[in-house]
Amino acid sequence: AMKILNEIEAGNILGTPLLENSPQEIATAATAILARGVRTAVTLHTEHHATTATVSGGIFHQPSLTIPPSEIQGANGAGDAFAAGFLHAIHQHHPIPTALLTAVKTAAQSLSHPTPSGGIQPLTP
Repeated sequence: AMKILNEIEAGNILGTPLLENSPQEIATAATAILARGVRTAVTLHTEHHATTATVSGGIFHQPSLTIPPSEIQGANGAGDAFAAGFLHAIHQHHPIPTALLTAVKTAAQSLSHPTPSGGIQPLTP
């Protein structure tokens, strides 16, 4: 099984909020959740970055894209867009770093429209 969570969900699982929201804190939290019995990988995403920890010991990090505030039309659904982009890339057998990049790009596109999916464009090969 693979888990995709945001920092609030991760804090709830671990019983303590993630306060720093730093790449190190997110990687530590992903690893801690992984140790609780997740069989494949844990991916945590925040507004600023995403990290995947795998059972083989891999830790992969991807900063979010910087979007000018004037271009953000709404954040509703950005986390779901992240998950959809990540899962699509994994389904297509892309490596985790590519999946994380696809995920942050998909989430960034979702910010360009007030609806959850109106800003998402088709993927190009």
